[in-house]
Amino acid sequence: MNYIHPFMLLDGDREAMEQRFDEGTFNDSLASAAQYEEGDLVEVVTGTVTKSVRTDAALITKLFLAGQSYDQPFALAYFRGRGVPLNVIPKKNLFVFTYQDDAIDTADHEFAAADLQAVLAGAERELEYNVERECYTIRDGDTNPTVQLVGIFKGEVGDDNVQVIARILDERLGS
Repeated sequence: MNYIHPFMLLDGDREAMEQRFDEGTFNDSLASAAQYEEGDLVEVVTGTVTKSVRTDAALITKLFLAGQSYDQPFALAYFRGRGVPLNVIPKKNLFVFTYQDDAIDTADHEFAAADLQAVLAGAERELEYNVERECYTIRDGDTNPTVQLVGIFKGEVGDDNVQVIARILDERLGS
């Protein structure tokens, strides 16, 4: 399977279902490395909203979702006028990420039986930006956990780049 750009699974509550994202809109006033599109995981770095591209899970602070408008239920109004608005990620919402081990970014990861056991156990793992694939992936490490594995979205043992469902840990969620 190909690597995927992480996306949020809506949990069914009315407010979360009202969030919508229009692909292709982004804040082009930022330097190219900091540009983000709606639906991207973003951070506030020294007062500026920027795409989150942390290659070290320990450095991930508070994550938000780049939104579509300030009318959305989870939008933070105090960032008005700084590009696409921020949305707080509800604690119960889940994301789909590609599962990757700690190998070099360009390597595909064959999902092993031990990986399946980690998913079934609800293990906590690290979320890190894969520079080569330009997206966040879940790494096998658990030194600085960022997400909790919840289930498999697509794939099985023996497949490359299985897509897993995960919940971002509360301390990594912006508010």
